[in-house]
Amino acid sequence: MYRVAKWTSLGIDLDVTKSVSPQAITERNRDLKIEITVQNRGEMGVDNLTLSDDFVPSHFEAIEPRSEFYTPDSNRSDPRVIWRKDLGDIKAGERKRVSYTIRYIGSLSQPYDIKLTPTAVFQKGTLVGISNAVRVSLAAPTATTGQEPPQKSTPFNVEVVVLAITVVVVGYPFMRNRKRL
Repeated sequence: MYRVAKWTSLGIDLDVTKSVSPQAITERNRDLKIEITVQNRGEMGVDNLTLSDDFVPSHFEAIEPRSEFYTPDSNRSDPRVIWRKDLGDIKAGERKRVSYTIRYIGSLSQPYDIKLTPTAVFQKGTLVGISNAVRVSLAAPTATTGQEPPQKSTPFNVEVVVLAITVVVVGYPFMRNRKRL
């Protein structure tokens, strides 16, 4: 949780917390619920608040509420999907919670974490708060082939193999001589 009160001379004191559920993904096309809580810790109400998040469209697609998502100019070198929510007014001491849903559509070829950027809070176009960033862990599903996994050599297996080779190599001349008798 980040408290932002001194970024502007507006004297706004907000706690903004972001969470994601689930925090781990093991398959494509999995929905993620993002929840943002904004609490006004100040002594005065704050009006005209807007929340904003952005995502890479190669990893995520907008699910709901669709009316809160848009894609800016597609000619950018770093395309984004933007979520924007007008939170309205928040009284002193009041807490508001909002949520939206996105779907993971990216690759699961390797396990890694995706960092969802902090949610920005604006008042009339001025940045007055940010949330924490959250991470989503991606884990590739394990493939079931139906085959037995390869067995590892144990010291016993190695000793048996060494003993068998010793018997064959050392005993071979004796066995050859025995046939001549």
